Amino acid sequence: MVEENWQEKVKGLIEQIKNEDVETRQDAAWTLHKSAEKGIKEVAEAIPALITAMHDDDWVVRKMSILALGVLKVEKVIPSIIDVLKNDSNNEVRVGAAEALGDMQAEQAVPELINALDASYEMLCYVAIYSLSKIGEKAIAAVPKLLELLATPEEVGIIQTNILTAMALGEIGDASAIEPLKVALNSAATHEFQFTIAYSLALLEGAEGTGMTELKRMKDNYEFIHDDATLFEKLLEKLN
Repeated sequence: MVEENWQEKVKGLIEQIKNEDVETRQDAAWTLHKSAEKGIKEVAEAIPALITAMHDDDWVVRKMSILALGVLKVEKVIPSIIDVLKNDSNNEVRVGAAEALGDMQAEQAVPELINALDASYEMLCYVAIYSLSKIGEKAIAAVPKLLELLATPEEVGIIQTNILTAMALGEIGDASAIEPLKVALNSAATHEFQFTIAYSLALLEGAEGTGMTELKRMKDNYEFIHDDATLFEKLLEKLN
């Protein structure tokens, strides 16, 4: 198999992302993002062009360029991406900004990610929660708002939000979330929500707490589904 000449390919993509044709720019931005995700180191040569493309008239080009910069962890553009999260007119671009800030674990983005938790566009709320979880303990300022989301009744149609919130509270690691998570565990209506709460409680309390007890009960009763067993084994390794 002939190896791709990525240096030349990236040079071509840099020219394409500047093209007058919008579809050509979209394709170039998408390819640069996906190539960055694959760890193609030559994509770093496109950083200046991607920074310019953040401000493209087309929302797809903007979003893909921002996502690529996030994967590449170009920290100098964090302030600009925070501004996009706050002010861009397109919700999908704001989603991309939230994701990129999480990829870079941008602590300075926490206040604006907290604001995004109130977004009427649900996907933006979901991604903001996930990014806060990736930022981890440095996102502790988000805990009060996340606890509000955790307490929102499941029947209003935000089960996914509750699950993501439970996960984020575990990753952030603030002990003030322990009791609210225990309350949520007792009333959780789905296995996925129960598992996520128990997992987060185990992160917060350690191997002897309520969360680990519940996870072991699930395991012993053959209640694990999908990737539960793998996640459980990784959790045991993390706690030992």
